Amino acid sequence: MIRNLLYTCLVFAITTMTFAEIINIPEDFETIQAGIEASEDGDVVLVEPGVYVENIDFIGRAIIVASLIHTTDNPAYIYSTIIDGNGEECVVSFDTDEDSSSVLKGFTIRNGYQLFGGGIDCQAGTSPLLLDLYITENAATHFGGGVYFAIHSVLYLRRSIVSDNRASYGGGIASGDAPEAFLHDVIIRNNEAIRNGGGIYAESATYNLVNVSITDNRAQKGGGFLGVSSHGNIMQNVTVSRNTADEVGGLYFWARVERDRDVMAATISNSIIRDNGVQIFHGRTEHRRDYHLSIEYTDLEGGRDGIQTENEPELQWGEGNFDEDPLFRNPDAGEYQLTSQSPCIDTGNPESPEDPDETRADLGAFFFDQRFEEQAFEIREGWSIMSLAVQLENNEILNVMSQLLERGCLSMLKNHRGRFFSPEFNFCNIPFWDINNGYLIKLSEAAEFYILGLAIPDENEIPLREGWNIIAYHPEGEMAPETALESIDNQLQTVKDQDGNFWNIPNEFNNLPDLTRNQGYQVQVNRDCTLIFPDDDE
Repeated sequence: MIRNLLYTCLVFAITTMTFAEIINIPEDFETIQAGIEASEDGDVVLVEPGVYVENIDFIGRAIIVASLIHTTDNPAYIYSTIIDGNGEECVVSFDTDEDSSSVLKGFTIRNGYQLFGGGIDCQAGTSPLLLDLYITENAATHFGGGVYFAIHSVLYLRRSIVSDNRASYGGGIASGDAPEAFLHDVIIRNNEAIRNGGGIYAESATYNLVNVSITDNRAQKGGGFLGVSSHGNIMQNVTVSRNTADEVGGLYFWARVERDRDVMAATISNSIIRDNGVQIFHGRTEHRRDYHLSIEYTDLEGGRDGIQTENEPELQWGEGNFDEDPLFRNPDAGEYQLTSQSPCIDTGNPESPEDPDETRADLGAFFFDQRFEEQAFEIREGWSIMSLAVQLENNEILNVMSQLLERGCLSMLKNHRGRFFSPEFNFCNIPFWDINNGYLIKLSEAAEFYILGLAIPDENEIPLREGWNIIAYHPEGEMAPETALESIDNQLQTVKDQDGNFWNIPNEFNNLPDLTRNQGYQVQVNRDCTLIFPDDDE
């Protein structure tokens, strides 16, 4: 409740900046830094897509610096609006008492390098608000390859990815002495610490992690998370998986400094901790007062035996814990979402808030939305024809293609009217995905991804124009083309698939296999007509 109230207050603070001046980059100023220096408190520095090679400093301004996600809510602008540090210093610095009215939103932050905080450096006494960021390929000689926040600072990070960063301590995120961190809806993956804390390094710090995924990170000790005299940590709906280390791949809690009172190392609930070698280490110096660890409603590999201890710290083993394969979607591809048969669905603490689909809380960072149907894709390298079989809440092209954009493998998308989307040239004149259409898609490498949406009604009508069209195929099962297209059998001339197979009615030639979900088909008709697929169960 306190965390939700805190974030609500922060959002309210942003939305009450009603008389802000908009500074457009590069229209008004060529660089983001020049826009910041020209700004006054309450202004918005709005940045068009592009690559900006610079190192920016908020210089104490209470402003919003944002990509076009700020005005569109489209997450694809995160990946098309890039601040590149050019391997020189930190990419974004906060070192002049900035608080939560200083907001960085909607960028890729990459290629920074310095002693502390290669990507983002929050110095003592700062507490900026960091939203919708992709923090990647940054490095620090000492602490915090992706993000560093110093003594008596507060880190607010939400809806962000911290990936492929490197440091001696805290490849993804590291902290100085006695700060606090509030991470909500964050993915921390593929980071490396030469020494300790591949994903997160916490020394005398307190972390509040809610809906956070810590996966595939590496270190000598504490591949996922390493806390030294770190106490009061809250880990709620956290996924910790496939992290590796020479010593303890998962979560490492160590009480080094003697205190005159007992403290709680961490409270873990509604979480999944698996495939890390040693899942959890929990220990204290011999003469230190007690260092508690509480775990409930968590899928922990090995159960209680998955926890190594030293000097007998107290473990509070609560209700709802179990040890079962969570049935992740595709962890080899870095996808730790739950599949429909996962034992982690509806097994969270019944006193926790319900998931957004109004069902009992799931375990892990990603809840399984039971309102929607899942459609999984395997798209080959080169050209294919794809289609959706579900209706999306947000059908903007940039949103539909966001997973492929993040991976950098989408080369081109075309529709049957010659409109196209080219990420390389930052051009798109296909604003929305039409569920009735198939689309030509070209990938630079094969990729798997998934879409969640509402099922398309069986009676859905697909209008066709005379000549060639590219249609979607909606039914769940495979279907012979003669059956699938019987509603237009008087108008149909030719049907082609992505492999060059076709059915030509006038010439009575047909080597076209059954129509298959995920694929689109080129259809030629001799006049305008309407296609309605038969019911799946007919």
